[in-house]
Amino acid sequence: AFQRRDTPERQLRDLLARFNPAEVIVYIAGQGFALDGTEDALLLPVDADPDDLLASSYRLSGLFSSLLSLEIRRLQLYLETSFSQQLGAVPGPGFGEPGAVRLVPDLAPKERWRVRQWVTFAATQGDGPTFDPEGGPLSAFTQSVVQGLQGSADLAGNGNRDGQVSAGELIDFSRAQLAAVMGQLGGAQTPQLNGSQRQFLHRYGAIRTPQPKSVMPSFNCARASTSAEKAICGNPAIATLDNVMAGLYKKSARIRKGSARRALVAQQKKWLRLRNTCGSDIACLTQRYGERIQQLQ
Repeated sequence: AFQRRDTPERQLRDLLARFNPAEVIVYIAGQGFALDGTEDALLLPVDADPDDLLASSYRLSGLFSSLLSLEIRRLQLYLETSFSQQLGAVPGPGFGEPGAVRLVPDLAPKERWRVRQWVTFAATQGDGPTFDPEGGPLSAFTQSVVQGLQGSADLAGNGNRDGQVSAGELIDFSRAQLAAVMGQLGGAQTPQLNGSQRQFLHRYGAIRTPQPKSVMPSFNCARASTSAEKAICGNPAIATLDNVMAGLYKKSARIRKGSARRALVAQQKKWLRLRNTCGSDIACLTQRYGERIQQLQ
């Protein structure tokens, strides 16, 4: 959350000076507005003036200019932002109907090499709203991104299960997750990707091993009785997720006492019943483990 006196450019410049990273990841969550007659948009700082949004907000094109001036070569930009006026926007001069927003700098062809390794993920189309699940700490889009980068995008659907997540795998996973959520809510939200689908994003673990059968889950496979347990024992990737989940659960149990610990045990038993409804469906098991790992972190 940035303020007018502390722009993203100033924050990024300070961070780059301190860490000199090979890649920069920018995540922005908040309200935005498409600008009338342009492909540009406004991002609202936390101290934006509702009576003068044009002067007190930050242009998306300005963010791109800042990133270019800082000579950032590899970039992951996540925009958890709706550029629609359906979420409490304040109409006024300069604000038009929601439309297409440019998710990449407007560069001459000979300059486009500068953003060749940039990928931008937007939570929705330029004219679409975003949805937040009731009671959840994360929006539906951000939750799909977190789960996807934890490995679900690589393990489910069209993922190639190579232990790393590409931009194409993440956008496919995010769209599938949002389609399922919107099917329940009766709305429509389609995440967008600008950049190469083959762009490497994150290495979450080495799934391919010389002896995959040596990867065992946290429980004794000799006593596996349900189809879900048997599927976990036969899949090194899911067995790895089970070990991660079990480690987080044990850590949570150690720091809780009395009623808090009893509540955690009850929650775990409830989750195990939910996991077992997946049967041998690997995609379902991947999703369930991703959800539980996120809850325990």
